[in-house]
Amino acid sequence: ALGFAAPGRAGPSAREGLFGRDGRFPLNLHGGLMSYGHPGVAGFLAHVVEVVLQMRGEAGARQVPGPPPLAYCHADGGVFSSHAGFVLERTA
Repeated sequence: ALGFAAPGRAGPSAREGLFGRDGRFPLNLHGGLMSYGHPGVAGFLAHVVEVVLQMRGEAGARQVPGPPPLAYCHADGGVFSSHAGFVLERTA
């Protein structure tokens, strides 16, 4: 629905590297919430922290080439009963 991959092509696009560190849309560069023990609702903030680090060029070994000027974060709550998404933009 976000248009990162054509309908029905998310799996093949992932295998082709579209969402990898050097892909067009790098995802979960921090390992996802499993690597944080998933601390419940606050877990979403781990995504926000990673995005800000990437945009500042401060993500160390996880850093994507050329800090991105734009990033998207998504979170869900309940049993997938609520969703939130937002876009961050680096302006400086």
